[in-house]
Amino acid sequence: MPRICLVSALAAALIVSLAGCQPSPTVLNRSTIPNGDGAVVGGIDACYALPILRPKQDRGFVAGTVIVYRGAMRFRTAADGVITNVYPADQVTSVEIAHYHEYRFTLPPGTYVLLARHPAGSPALEWVQVAVHAGTVTQQNIPDECK
Repeated sequence: MPRICLVSALAAALIVSLAGCQPSPTVLNRSTIPNGDGAVVGGIDACYALPILRPKQDRGFVAGTVIVYRGAMRFRTAADGVITNVYPADQVTSVEIAHYHEYRFTLPPGTYVLLARHPAGSPALEWVQVAVHAGTVTQQNIPDECK
């Protein structure tokens, strides 16, 4: 077997074996979004205090609950100067996601806040604000609090 074919065959076998280790994401595109809606897709980024502590095999997203609120994030400053987050009151939906997986929401156009709650025992809450546009798939990860 010529050397190029052998390398190609080995590379193909490696790709096939690695593909079995990763979740197969649902493909969202303009044709799969209901008429007039938009979509947001992403994951909860992991937080490691020191990047060198992150296990080499852990390159995916972390597990948690993602809660979607309609509206924009506001901030309140108390008399003592402490600033607190004020989440929108209109909760639209939520989903539990497993380690390495992404969330996928189909939503009417508008501004939303995505809040990530980590599994029990972790007080960490991260959030991101995102604009959803009709017929558009927006990739938006929820950043970890370390970044």
